[in-house]
Amino acid sequence: MPRWLRFIGKGFQWIAIRVDRARYVIKQRLGWLRCPVILPYRGFGSKTEVYLKGRVLEDNGLAKPAERNSIWHNIVAMYKRYVSNEIPNVRVRAVFEGQEQVVVTNEIGFFEVRFRFPQPLSSHRDWVEIKLSYWIRLCPTKRKYGPEDP
Repeated sequence: MPRWLRFIGKGFQWIAIRVDRARYVIKQRLGWLRCPVILPYRGFGSKTEVYLKGRVLEDNGLAKPAERNSIWHNIVAMYKRYVSNEIPNVRVRAVFEGQEQVVVTNEIGFFEVRFRFPQPLSSHRDWVEIKLSYWIRLCPTKRKYGPEDP
């Protein structure tokens, strides 16, 4: 890729991050920020380590598509799925096999957790579940850790 094209791409990325940050601050100050939703991505692991990456986004309140929805309704829903409003600096708590980690999302809402074990895990499961919850003071209905909180 030509150098000038990379330079333009980096410039657009810089502008996009600043616009997203300004939109977030405005929504936060006006009380328009909706509750967050944690979107975990498929992680990977071994007997001694488990890794998971995810993102915290503003909940768009989207329901699953239905055949009875109009074309216009489906177009609006598709737009909402592609235009995500990430939430930076959210504390995310991850719990797995008795270990707990609290990480903070970056400026575009991503987080990573990595659990390491000195002894190999004894179970022979192909899939494991990591409980995730968030801490945020911006959501009027959540004043403590989120949905997975005991």
